[in-house]
Amino acid sequence: FCPCPAKHPYDRARIMAVFLGRASLLASRSPLGGMPARQLFQQLRQKSSLEKSLIDCSKVYVKEDDHGGAGAFAAVPIKKGELVERGIARRLPLDGNDCVYVFTWSEDRKTWAMMSGCAVFYNTDLHGKENVQMNRYFDEDRFEMIALRDIEQDEELRHVYKSMAWRKCFQELHEVRKNIE
Repeated sequence: FCPCPAKHPYDRARIMAVFLGRASLLASRSPLGGMPARQLFQQLRQKSSLEKSLIDCSKVYVKEDDHGGAGAFAAVPIKKGELVERGIARRLPLDGNDCVYVFTWSEDRKTWAMMSGCAVFYNTDLHGKENVQMNRYFDEDRFEMIALRDIEQDEELRHVYKSMAWRKCFQELHEVRKNIE
């Protein structure tokens, strides 16, 4: 005996999809949109897990850039205002003025952190054509990368380093950007 009012597993899958806000996974004319119940439940579980995840860099991949290093690139087309990546920060007991791989993690310039995901691979843009912005939530130790304009698939993701103007390790970049402006 099944206490669920839906007696058929397909009906239970449909109810579960609607309950979880995933009705779009189901086609309107087919009980499961042509998808077996097990596969549907796996997709429902995956999407729910991804939404709960503190880290999501699924729209980003890292490869060699044009300057001999590594850069972050768009794995899919991304629309202006869309979340590109989200992640968490881990505060570090060091002076970040000499280390390019850490991020400024306070307004007073005394706290430093490393980021999860692909964040460390986003290069800076020296020409004022950055396509993402990093929003830092210091009190929550998390960040979001947001698209400043539409971004094409395989386009390099670039932002402006918040501390480029005053950190010793970025002095050379700051001078180049200043001369371009």
